[in-house]
Amino acid sequence: MPLHIDVAGMKFISLILVLLSLFFIIRIFEYISISASHNLPSGSFGLELTGFLYDLVFIFQLSFIFLIPYLILFNIKKQLGTGFLIAVIFLLTIIYVSFSQYFINLLIPLGKDIFGYSKQEVIETVNASVEMNFSTFLPLILFIGLFIFLIWIFYKIEARRFVYITFWSISFLSVIFYGKLTPKPYNFVKDVEYFIVINKVNYLVYQSHEIYKEKRKDQFAYVNNYSNKGSSKSNLKEGIYNKINKEFPFLRYEDSTNTLGEYFEITDSNSPPNIVIIIVESLARAFSGPNAYLKSFTPFLDSLQKHSLYWENFLSTGGRTFAVFPALFASAPTSNKGFLELGVNMPDHLSMISLLKDNGYYSRFIYGGHSEFDNMNIFFKRQKIDRIIDENDFSSKYKRMPSTNSKMSWGYGDLEAYKFTLETLKNSRQPYLEIFMTLSLHDPFKILNQEKYYKQFERKLSRMKLFENEKNKYRTYKENYSCILYTDDALRYYFNEFKKRDDFNNTIFIITGDHRMIPIPHSSRIDRYHVPFFIYSPLLKKAEKFSSISTHRDLTPTLLSFLKFTYGLDFPNVVPWLSTGIDFTKQFRNVHSLPIMRTKNSIDDYLDGRYFLSNNILYSITPHFGLVPQNDPSKLVELKGKLREYKKVNKYACESNKIIPDSLIH
Repeated sequence: MPLHIDVAGMKFISLILVLLSLFFIIRIFEYISISASHNLPSGSFGLELTGFLYDLVFIFQLSFIFLIPYLILFNIKKQLGTGFLIAVIFLLTIIYVSFSQYFINLLIPLGKDIFGYSKQEVIETVNASVEMNFSTFLPLILFIGLFIFLIWIFYKIEARRFVYITFWSISFLSVIFYGKLTPKPYNFVKDVEYFIVINKVNYLVYQSHEIYKEKRKDQFAYVNNYSNKGSSKSNLKEGIYNKINKEFPFLRYEDSTNTLGEYFEITDSNSPPNIVIIIVESLARAFSGPNAYLKSFTPFLDSLQKHSLYWENFLSTGGRTFAVFPALFASAPTSNKGFLELGVNMPDHLSMISLLKDNGYYSRFIYGGHSEFDNMNIFFKRQKIDRIIDENDFSSKYKRMPSTNSKMSWGYGDLEAYKFTLETLKNSRQPYLEIFMTLSLHDPFKILNQEKYYKQFERKLSRMKLFENEKNKYRTYKENYSCILYTDDALRYYFNEFKKRDDFNNTIFIITGDHRMIPIPHSSRIDRYHVPFFIYSPLLKKAEKFSSISTHRDLTPTLLSFLKFTYGLDFPNVVPWLSTGIDFTKQFRNVHSLPIMRTKNSIDDYLDGRYFLSNNILYSITPHFGLVPQNDPSKLVELKGKLREYKKVNKYACESNKIIPDSLIH
């Protein structure tokens, strides 16, 4: 005989109480763990409690979803329905604990960027970044024990009828008003506050749904919605969509000015300069340079800045390393998942590397880790680079960075990489392009001789004249700061050694970060992209500091224009750059209009003049690079439109191989 639906429904509620209890305990565990490893904003415990209310909503929504299969199975056999629900609760608990631990480490929830990495890359990242020991798995073990105990307790409870009616009424309403019962980022001052509150499982579900919606859109929306309207309809800046050929929307006539040349001392006898570009992993303005709000921990770079062209308000165009190469070397669009993520299907494009090779340059890419990660090797091979040096090229005389307990190391640290490349860089009359991607400022922040840099860190704290509680906030990230000091020291070694070379006086050095370090909490949504940018060379007439905003996409048009007009190098007159170059204005301003890709699969930020759009929230950028929320509906609509338009054209050009025509392929 079929079981009465009320009996099954009440037993369902009894078991759901287990999930509710576990989610509450996970919130407490998350708060304690984060407090021990990070400097949290004030009121964080209240944020966790608010988050639990959103967890409740999520549980009510899940209850409504799983009720029908549960009832069907329960009606077939009581143990079958009960077993199904217990399995669901167990799986959700394990997932939520895992997601919570990910958030505890990085203060960023797992989002749709996870779908941008291969299984091997995920395994490599986890093995290199996580200490695999008993304490790693202890939370999971404890929560499994709690799960069993709570099942034993709550399964005996019979919910009363008024509880039964109330529960299912709330579940029904939570589904109906789903969109209004989730936290919104614009209600929080800082990202970390929003990330604490959200339900981490629901966040990934929502992000996954966003990817699904993107995939359903017509990939040729550009043709239908843009190209037939004519270029006069575009409100984007920087010469984009000039319609040289509307089939290739990014093409424009190269009209970048040679502003950089005004700062260099050039004689007729000078041959084209060597170019060394150093991309420092996680190097951020937050802890480097004058007026760094976390104080500067890069004394060598600070001294170099006094002899360089230096931009204090420079931006990366992505929140992870994957974005830096196509932006810095090709001023390229992003694609929906990240340009490098397209792998062998990257569309045809031009780059600084390939164009310099056509002008006689020898080029190398140096990375102390695995160059297959993020498809770096595929990108550089597409540029016809002469040599890629990665961890496989280092001999036994060089020492790898310390490994985690899983016996995994990211590779060779900055100092080892600099030593290797200096020893293998031959003197030659042929100009060369050297590209470094460093590695030491990466989770898990383990370096050789780390004790030495712990001591330097403590000496730095003592000179900063802080109260003890302020020092302890810095000590929370002792590993991070020790690695920053090491990275700066390695750069000092590199430059001191390079000065001994005969070709030093005809070399231009460019230094920047790929993005801001992630584990130390960000001050604002734009802080994640705020990086230093140096151009240093013995050829410079004088040092200069600029407060205007520029980005990684601006380097290629600026540098190539300089080499063309100063040294007579031959470059195309038609280019697909998304920028016309770096802004050399000394005062604070922004003349650029461009998208910024926070993570793979996520193009949610847009920079336009003094405005910054992030997660549909409009901000103005202050001269001190802070963000102030703006209540300007017309400007908000305008920037949303620009971002929407970019996404259409970006998708069309990247997926249809329409960045450059065959005539520019070489």
